[in-house]
Amino acid sequence: MSATTTNAYDPLRGTPLMQCVPETIPTGGEDVFTADFYITEITFTNTTASPIAVTVSDKQGTPLALFSALSVPANSILAYRFDGRWMPGGVHWSAASAGVVGYLRGYY
Repeated sequence: MSATTTNAYDPLRGTPLMQCVPETIPTGGEDVFTADFYITEITFTNTTASPIAVTVSDKQGTPLALFSALSVPANSILAYRFDGRWMPGGVHWSAASAGVVGYLRGYY
């Protein structure tokens, strides 16, 4: 996963926003960020004709799911906004099958 900084800053915290390059979420899972991270937006785009389950969890000692087998409907987009949802240790995501594009932004 490629995480990049943007020129935007969180107006309340004065920290630079980080975002990942939109990509297909792998079925084997992937670490998106590997340090404590605060999610402000996450988007899932299902490009297939069938629903696909997506799981997003933090990376603490015993990971906890933000979304556990969230069903992304066929040919649709789900978008969620948070006011800095803390993900201790980082962010990990996976999809039950190929076809979901993920996008994530927030700050360290």
